[in-house]
Amino acid sequence: MIQKELLDLLRCPVCAKEEKGTLEYFKDTWLICQDCARKYPIWDDDIPIMLIDEGDKWQATDKEALPVPPPHKLNKKIYCFILTAFCGNIKA
Repeated sequence: MIQKELLDLLRCPVCAKEEKGTLEYFKDTWLICQDCARKYPIWDDDIPIMLIDEGDKWQATDKEALPVPPPHKLNKKIYCFILTAFCGNIKA
């Protein structure tokens, strides 16, 4: 489960510039943008995949049809490196 503090900080990377980009936490495995309906998967180790391409893939999928757990197609080590490099470490 993702910590509430992190959920409060996260926004859709597309909508955060012009809209609120608020995300709905869905079934402990997805973040769904309330503005554009992009859907970002959360891996089993609570890593949200906030890449625009990933959100685009699931945008047209109804939230009830989203796979639980989400599929893992991105190399976790690469994503963790990118997340750390651009965002820094978030401390609980």
